[in-house]
Amino acid sequence: MAQISSLYGCHFRSLKEFSLTPAATLNLIVGANGSGKSTLLESIELLTSGRSHLTRQLRHLVQQPQQQPLISRAELKESRQGRQQRLAVRVDPVQHYRLQIKLNQQFIYRSSTLAQHFPHLLIAPETLQLIDGPPELRRRFMDWLLFYLHSGYQQLYSDYRRALRQRNQLLKQRDTHQLRFHDAVWETLLAEKGEQIALLQQQVLEQVLQQCRKIVNHIELELPAAVATLRGEGVELEYQRGWPAGRELLEIMQQQQQHDLLRGFSSHGPHRADFKLRTVLATAAAATPARQEWRSVSEYCSRGEKKRLNILLLLAQLGLMIERIGAQPIVLVDDLFAELDRDNGEWLLQQLRLSGLQIFMTMTDSELARQLLQPQRGEKLFHVQQGTVSEVEVV
Repeated sequence: MAQISSLYGCHFRSLKEFSLTPAATLNLIVGANGSGKSTLLESIELLTSGRSHLTRQLRHLVQQPQQQPLISRAELKESRQGRQQRLAVRVDPVQHYRLQIKLNQQFIYRSSTLAQHFPHLLIAPETLQLIDGPPELRRRFMDWLLFYLHSGYQQLYSDYRRALRQRNQLLKQRDTHQLRFHDAVWETLLAEKGEQIALLQQQVLEQVLQQCRKIVNHIELELPAAVATLRGEGVELEYQRGWPAGRELLEIMQQQQQHDLLRGFSSHGPHRADFKLRTVLATAAAATPARQEWRSVSEYCSRGEKKRLNILLLLAQLGLMIERIGAQPIVLVDDLFAELDRDNGEWLLQQLRLSGLQIFMTMTDSELARQLLQPQRGEKLFHVQQGTVSEVEVV
């Protein structure tokens, strides 16, 4: 388990320079919208994964109009061995915004190495849309878990994406001769890796569902009436693998080759996968299994109910990381109370506190922040205003 003991950055979006010594428990970061409080979370995300969930273009992270290099540094303490790790990233406009990463003064050339050493869990407005948001969010949810739970998934995923890019490039060229000559190789590789990924995705969803049941059986959580059967067998995560059930992926790709050629991309495979949380309708609960009516909860649950179910999925994600591989991720929570009402927000915060993890959480309401803070637990409050960050003493 690694915790950030000091954090420094400069020329990071609206923050010209910042330095803070965070708590090992909860760190509340308060500021008006646009003040830069989310930028602090982004700096931690860049340090621990080499990327930002807000943009794929690193140039957008560098403060404008100054063309000074973005620098972010942190010292992390490993609680088990007591070692100090020094981590630094640099994005320099002069070097075409290339990301440079150093761990203990040694260059690291793959950002995935950061994610393996220093896992983090992000809870942000988009991650609270798992129930009815776009499929990309749910695919990212599965891939994120598999990256940590399955040691070979990163290579498997990389091989699949490489084969997918090659096949799509052939399809976009619309050269039937080249396609006929080369596509069989990429189709075979794509189908082989795709079948393996789909199997792992289905397995990880089964683990998520079991973890959800474990959570609701041990803690108090007000669930929608229609999914209260989560404590039993009346709820499932329906996996949709991205091609018709009962068919092999290679067969489908060969059959749909002309269709894909017209569209210019591969239309089947786990890159099109999705899942839905489904439940037996209360009116059909007493029916025989063959006559039970299954419905997606996104069709009839209220917005608040969907948020609670999102919370449940995120806690299951966190619980699996802790239990299965012993990971202790740093938790980044962005603008929680803009998405959740106070009761649900405080309930989630309490569950995160009980995990014993280091938490960085942004919010706009300074009065609410003071009410939530527990200084006796070593928790800290920081204020962001006009590009500066300062610690607020709370008695």
